[in-house]
Amino acid sequence: GNAILPQTAHQLLTVPVTFLLVFRSQISYSRYWEGRGVVSGFVRHSRELTRQITSYVEGSDPEGKWLRAEARRLLMVLFCLIIDQSTGTSIQFNYSSLEPEEKLQLQDENE
Repeated sequence: GNAILPQTAHQLLTVPVTFLLVFRSQISYSRYWEGRGVVSGFVRHSRELTRQITSYVEGSDPEGKWLRAEARRLLMVLFCLIIDQSTGTSIQFNYSSLEPEEKLQLQDENE
């Protein structure tokens, strides 16, 4: 058949196209690991914060239990919101279902 581009044009474009593909792949790989590191750091700090809240909020009374449960709930909501904002998609999570029973019991006691 009749070739639209001469054979030498294909040979000349091989090196720049190969370089471009390798360069783009390396950038993508670097961005993936950078993002993975950020998410890993967030998870690590969230766990540490949860541990500290659980350790420092004293008491087995309803208010202490409620404070610990509320802190865990708010951290889960924060994590879900960060995922929603960073990916641009909603994970379809029912935030109201995270409300702990201790909170409802405490509200009943205060009424």
